[in-house]
Amino acid sequence: MKPSDEKLRAVVHAATRAVETSPQVTVCDAQDVRDALRLAVAETIVVYQEIHDAALQKVASLSRNVRPGTREHEQLVRQYADTALRRRGL
Repeated sequence: MKPSDEKLRAVVHAATRAVETSPQVTVCDAQDVRDALRLAVAETIVVYQEIHDAALQKVASLSRNVRPGTREHEQLVRQYADTALRRRGL
């Protein structure tokens, strides 16, 4: 599930504020910080969506018929996605 643009903006804004108020970081241009954070969040969402889609495909390719929406289907998708995340170090 992809978060709404409003939620993404809220996350990026909160992260930018945290970076700007951090005493260890000197920010020259807040817009550059926002752009970098927006890009990082977008890339992360794409990676997670790819992993989720691959898990759905893997469940669909099983020899037995696992119907979408069932508890077994959700558990298998979560298991395959978690395994893929661990493999990628996420």
